[in-house]
Amino acid sequence: MELLGFIYNFAYAIMSEFLWLFVGVVVGFSSLILAALIIGPSIRKLLGKPKFSGSSDPGIALSMLPMITMPLCGGISLMAATFCQGLDVESRVKILLLTNGCMFLVLSGWATLAYI
Repeated sequence: MELLGFIYNFAYAIMSEFLWLFVGVVVGFSSLILAALIIGPSIRKLLGKPKFSGSSDPGIALSMLPMITMPLCGGISLMAATFCQGLDVESRVKILLLTNGCMFLVLSGWATLAYI
């Protein structure tokens, strides 16, 4: 019976690590794509500035950055999940949501500033 409990705890730990890795990868992708394709052009239009066209559009460069930010955000989320492994589930979820939320806000805010 102890072996079954150990296997359950080990499987839960591995699956939760993969879940938080996936959340970090999604944050790394969606924050920049959202800012480059939706938020940035909308703010530029709201400010009354002309629309970028051709190679001067920062969205072209920003759309390539998820190749860098996806593994970085996934790694940060995975490290945070590993460090929080000993905490109870509620505290762990709060810490990891805060970590991923801050990464999302920083990346999307930085990408949006490229349009102003």
